[in-house]
Amino acid sequence: MSDVRPLDAADKRLVLRRCLDDFWFYNETVLRAIDESAPGFPVVPLVARAEQRIIIDTVLAQYQRGEMMRAWLLKARRIGGTLIIQAFQHWMCARSPRRSALSVAHFRETTKNVVAYNNTFNDQMPVPFQKYFAAKKLGGDFYWPNGSRIRTKTAGSPESAKSEGTSFIHMSEVASYHIKRPAGQDEQFLEGLMGSIIDTPDSVIFGESTSSGPNGCFWDRFMKATKREKGNRFVPIFFAFQDSELYSQLMYPTPKEEIPTEALMRESYARGDLQTYKQCANRLGYSEVWAHRAVTFGLSAGQVRWAVEKVVSDYNGDLRRFDRNFPCSIQIAFNAGERSAFSDEVIAGWRIGSENAPKNTMFGDSLVLLETGGYGLDADGGSSWRIYYPPVEGHEYVIGVDVGGGTGNDNSAIQVIDRHTRSQVAEYMNNHIGRSDLHHQFLAAAKWYNNAFIVIENEPGSIVTIDKLRLSGYPNVFMNVTGESLYRVEQQLAAIGYPNRSQRRKQELMERFIAEANRGFQVHSERFLNEAVRYREVKPDTYDHPSRGKSDAVIAMALAWFGDWFLPSIRRPELRQVVRALSPMERDMARAANPNGGGLRTRVLRKHVYSPQRPR
Repeated sequence: MSDVRPLDAADKRLVLRRCLDDFWFYNETVLRAIDESAPGFPVVPLVARAEQRIIIDTVLAQYQRGEMMRAWLLKARRIGGTLIIQAFQHWMCARSPRRSALSVAHFRETTKNVVAYNNTFNDQMPVPFQKYFAAKKLGGDFYWPNGSRIRTKTAGSPESAKSEGTSFIHMSEVASYHIKRPAGQDEQFLEGLMGSIIDTPDSVIFGESTSSGPNGCFWDRFMKATKREKGNRFVPIFFAFQDSELYSQLMYPTPKEEIPTEALMRESYARGDLQTYKQCANRLGYSEVWAHRAVTFGLSAGQVRWAVEKVVSDYNGDLRRFDRNFPCSIQIAFNAGERSAFSDEVIAGWRIGSENAPKNTMFGDSLVLLETGGYGLDADGGSSWRIYYPPVEGHEYVIGVDVGGGTGNDNSAIQVIDRHTRSQVAEYMNNHIGRSDLHHQFLAAAKWYNNAFIVIENEPGSIVTIDKLRLSGYPNVFMNVTGESLYRVEQQLAAIGYPNRSQRRKQELMERFIAEANRGFQVHSERFLNEAVRYREVKPDTYDHPSRGKSDAVIAMALAWFGDWFLPSIRRPELRQVVRALSPMERDMARAANPNGGGLRTRVLRKHVYSPQRPR
């Protein structure tokens, strides 16, 4: 005999009350959705996956703390973020009278999908619940008997965002709002939307999207939320593809025979044994990029192979498009929208170097002359300077200097490289040091590192610093003169440093730097890495940092490697010398120095560049 009995009136009241009080009960009991992963696309109860629960529980936790519910969601595709937010919006309207909710998407197709979710919720709702929770559809909007409603619209002009008081705003694919809009109009549209919200404790603003790169209002707002600044009500939520139940290690496990190799690869990477790590990666068939992702993000061999096949089959081998839709990390998601200046292999190598920086790295704000006669970092702490390796007797060093404003915005950056090991040995970054004081730091570093060769950027903002360098009398400096006498101070100031005063000069510098990066050199700085991964192609063959971004460490490093290229080659048996054509700038300089032509690259340039014999 069955224990099942029909619900009496008291039971129904309890069920209805729980539906009103418990979103997850409402979700599974009342709402239905189309299961797109099953044959025939059946309509099933909306049982949330773990990632969907985390999304909603994050904002519910805000409400329980007495805060307004505000969140930005960056996600991999197909994790069900839009669906679960629409379900949450449906519940809020069904349980609360006279609630005005708004769902916005940029493209009409996305708007249709949002409407389709609500159609399924209402049309497929179990009959006993329809009189209590179902909404009537009028056009693309939905209305409840309690006076609540959900409006749906496609993002238009900033004026179209203005609306009467709203208590729940769901913005879908926010990263696409900037597409085909004048600069800044996506931000205006967003401000118009959020300006209509009623700031009650149960009000909700939910913006979700896949990435479109490091630009637009979504990128800007999400990154600000990650900083958890006081007064910012929004919490950032991120779901990588490997964090979803759809793409978990249970779905894509490591084959049994590869488990020992995979374990050894992770262990060797953790202890800094890069040789064994690379050998294991080769046995597993991983590229450098995917080997690094496997150990960094805990990807199984099955997940790696699914991703690689996805890149080839669905994205025609374009890793950036895959990363935009199925990112492993926040950084990868936002860097995927634009063509990076540096290849994925180069970035992967730099990332390994930054994660395995020397354990005895020294930190300090100022490099000073010690009473003992040598150089060392001040005792006041700070981290402007990071000394990865002290100077080695007999090694040649080059220093690149990018001069900042000292106003708290752009950094002044100093990069020190070892020509013999092709590695970064020291770095300085500070956004408060004045232009008239910066020379103390790079001159101290130059003298300490065996009278290093200095390449400073020559542009209008750096003249004060260049004048200090001129007055110091330090001889081992790159000069861009073309043979004329340097009697006047103005001539001397114009001659010192790399002439980074035009777009052509900037691009020549970056093209040379990208070539050096492809040849390979080691870095240890996460500050440099964070800038490098965002340095991108803004138009064909033109590279720059994104708006609101920085590139000071990158420019300083490029200047240092320009200095390495300019100086006579040194013996590095492990490196193959590459023959290449002169750039337009180099040809101009060579003609000015030697009108009759002839001579090797280095010899020609050294004829007209003032750079005395360096002390040995």
